[in-house]
Amino acid sequence: MKLYRIKVVLVERDMSQTQLAQLLGKSFSSVNAYCSNRTQPLLDVLKQIADIPPKEYEDDFNRKASLLLDYIDILSQESHHLRTLLTLLTSKLS
Repeated sequence: MKLYRIKVVLVERDMSQTQLAQLLGKSFSSVNAYCSNRTQPLLDVLKQIADIPPKEYEDDFNRKASLLLDYIDILSQESHHLRTLLTLLTSKLS
């Protein structure tokens, strides 16, 4: 019975064999041999592959990072406005 589990992992992670090869520091032909079950990767390579997060995790992370950057930008603008207001109030009280 042949299992092509690494091909499934590539689909789940929305990756090509070339991208996986680059990520693992392996040649394309090595990854292609894994995908076609001509050779089995060593356990440390399997661990590296297993540690690659699914695409939806990356999408969720990118969405949250974008929201956080927007929030930081808003806080920065508010901080600028508060400094300006404080400067005006200080000058009026002097």
